[in-house]
This record gives sequence, structure tokens and C-alpha cells, in this order.
Amino acid sequence: MRQAVGRWPKSERLRKRGDYLRLRAMGARVRVGPLRVQWTANGQNTTHLGITVPKFQGLAPLRNRIKRVLREAWRTVRSDFPPGLDIVLIVDAPEPCTDLANVVALMEKAASRMRSHP
Repeated sequence: MRQAVGRWPKSERLRKRGDYLRLRAMGARVRVGPLRVQWTANGQNTTHLGITVPKFQGLAPLRNRIKRVLREAWRTVRSDFPPGLDIVLIVDAPEPCTDLANVVALMEKAASRMRSHP
């Protein structure tokens, strides 16, 4: 398995509600297993990532674990994603998203599908 590279600085995160709503309204979408990936171009050279785990997926400790695993997987595979995008990962099923190796494979598949998306 590849090694995670560096930290995930605040400048590369989606943090405002408006950014999430913009992606929901006009972003392209791909579903890879239990992950939904929405993205749109941001006009910059950096890729920004947001993570959403809905409350109905479990209690807070489980949702926090899923977010930690997704962040670690992102650090590992972020170079596979095209630059200049705002990306949101939405979890539809919690169980497959607690294993790092599984999430890395899902994100690699999502990156390849995003590159081939029209």
C-alpha cells in the first residue's frame, strides 16, 4: 500500500456551507460503492476536499472514525485526482468505509472514473 504524504492543510479543505451547496447544485457526480463523489472546477491550481457523513450513518464515534479513515486515504491518493477541483465525498454505507485499504481502493477507482467522465 502507498504511504500517506504530508498533512492536509486548511487551505485545501472545503469549509463553507455555500461550497457544499454549490457542488450539490452544479457538480458532476460519480458513485463508487458506498461513496458518492461530487466535483466541479474551482479555477485554481489546488484541489479542495470536503467530507460528509450523514447522521443516520451512525453515532458520532463511528462517523468520526469514517472521517479519519477518509482523510488518511485522501492523503495517500490525492495525487491521483486531477488538480483544480472542489471535491466532496459523501458516505452512503458506514461499514465498508472503516477499513483504510478498502477506502483507498474506492478512492483510486473514483479518481479514474472522474478522469474519464465527460
